Amino acid sequence: MKKVVFAALVVAMGMGIGSGNAFAEGNKLGYGSKSLGITVHDEIMIKYKLGLDKDLALLLGFGLRNSNENTPAGSKGTELQLEAGIRKYLKIADLAPFAEGGLQVISNSGGTTDRTGFQIFAGAGAEYFLNKQFSIEGSAGVGLSLDSYKTAGTTTSSTTLSTQRLGMGLNFYF
Repeated sequence: MKKVVFAALVVAMGMGIGSGNAFAEGNKLGYGSKSLGITVHDEIMIKYKLGLDKDLALLLGFGLRNSNENTPAGSKGTELQLEAGIRKYLKIADLAPFAEGGLQVISNSGGTTDRTGFQIFAGAGAEYFLNKQFSIEGSAGVGLSLDSYKTAGTTTSSTTLSTQRLGMGLNFYF
């Protein structure tokens, strides 16, 4: 399902390239720009973006995820995620490709197993401005996760390298 949504987003962005400035009147990227957005990866994340330079932005995120998956230790419950990273725009235009990287901290203590984890991630994508204040984005990347699971006094650890950073998002610039 995620691959279908991502493919649809890429096609929509591609169709928008030909229309050029018919929809967008520039964008608000640059020093001091601020946006609030929602991004869907494996989790739903609320992200704040602050322009540090004309093509560089600081990313801060807060996410929640209902974890009912079969992990190595059977972790279930509600997961809290905090994220911080940097995004480098490769071109400042209505279709702005970017590279990004950062760190995510994960905590889950709602089930029989407590999980604490860190993820270092890197990715690439593009942000398309529908107008000066609204944009859609798609991205893909990799993450190195270091997790610790604690069940009834027993602690286990796992390290995972994965491509779970496939996602899409909506942004509002103010």
